Order: sequence, then C-alpha cells, then structure tokens
Amino acid sequence: MESKAWLKDKLANLATEIDGVEFKYGYDKLSETHFVSVAPSGLLTSDERFNSLRFDLLHDFYNLYASESVVFLPVEEAEEFSDYEEVICRSQTIDSYLDWLNASSIVESEVKLSSGSQESAAREGNYAIAA
Repeated sequence: MESKAWLKDKLANLATEIDGVEFKYGYDKLSETHFVSVAPSGLLTSDERFNSLRFDLLHDFYNLYASESVVFLPVEEAEEFSDYEEVICRSQTIDSYLDWLNASSIVESEVKLSSGSQESAAREGNYAIAA
C-alpha cells in the first residue's frame, strides 16, 4: 500500500478513537515528508492516550516506510502551509471518508492534467514570442 493511503487510513482509525480530533494532511514530495495538522492542538501536549496511539502509528509507519517522515503539527503552526487537504474529522463516517479519498484521487489527477496543459500553453506562448 502506498504510504499516503496507509497514513490516511490510520489517521481515519485514530480519529474514531479520539473524540473531537480533526486532522489535515499535506505531503512534500521533494523531502518525502507527510505533515499532519492536529486540532485541538492540546492533544499533542497533554493527552496521553492520543500520544500513545500516535507513537504506535509512527512506529508502524517507520517500519514500513523507513525513507519517509511524518510530522505532527498543532493546527496553529500548520496554518502557514496552504496546501493541506482535509483528511478526516470525528463527524465523518467511514463511507464519507472513502468518498473523499476517491474524490481526492480524481482531483489530484485533474490538477496534474491542468498543470500539464498550462505548461504546454506556456511553452507554446514562449515559442510564439521567440518566433
């Protein structure tokens, strides 16, 4: 299983264990780092159960994907990153999570196609200017 899908699945499971938690997920391809924003941020510093489950998740992740990293951030620190996508929050059911997961795959494909079209258009524009 791909690391992104594995981590999103584990975050969904973790969200069912902790009332009121919300995660947002981001990924930096260059550094192979997964960023997980946690709200409320107090969970990271004062909730023993959450941290025990989080450490278990990290242990399992690093056993499977040793070359990648996961960083959990308080929501306040994560707001400076604009490219987080919502992963799971307590109020969502597993069906809506799976719908979201399928939809995000479609959106990701569309973004790649759109970027490619923009790059082609830019190249054609540069060619026209040079000619």
